Amino acid sequence: NAANWIDSADVSWYDEGKSEFTLTSEAQFAGLAKLTLEGKSFKDKTVSLGADLDLGSREWTAVGAFEGLFDGRNRSITLGTGNTTALFSDLLKGGILRNLHLSGTVNLAPKGASPAMPVHWADGTLLSVNKGIVENCSFKGTARYVGSEGVVRALGGLVGCNPQRLPGNPSSIIRGCRVSGALEMA
Repeated sequence: NAANWIDSADVSWYDEGKSEFTLTSEAQFAGLAKLTLEGKSFKDKTVSLGADLDLGSREWTAVGAFEGLFDGRNRSITLGTGNTTALFSDLLKGGILRNLHLSGTVNLAPKGASPAMPVHWADGTLLSVNKGIVENCSFKGTARYVGSEGVVRALGGLVGCNPQRLPGNPSSIIRGCRVSGALEMA
């Protein structure tokens, strides 16, 4: 049994020539993370969730820069204390995350920070940085910051950082989302 979902990532579902994909297992969702970390942004592609998932038993490696449409189809993903980062790291301009519901207790922690080398850190349960559109998503549970000193920190129930929207720029939008539970900072 792998300690991190990325170690058992399944990318067999991916075909560069296709534009729509449905993920039905934790290993396939980890495959999405692996593919984005290898540089695939999923621009002009749709990824849907076809089953509820439980990521609570292992550590999660965030889906990297994502520029496509991820439709959770109102499915749920259960998180656990092994989830120390958001599900997605960066939603790029043009990217959309929608209809996804998260629950659980999450211990979010920045990597590589120390008092001698401070870092700026923002995280949420769903997404670290939003430059796209997040709609109709939710989180129910507890999100805890468990980092160290030397970190300028921000914790969001769903999204850690939502950069300022510029006039005429339809990005960094969060709509129809909700959070219930607790956000705890150490």
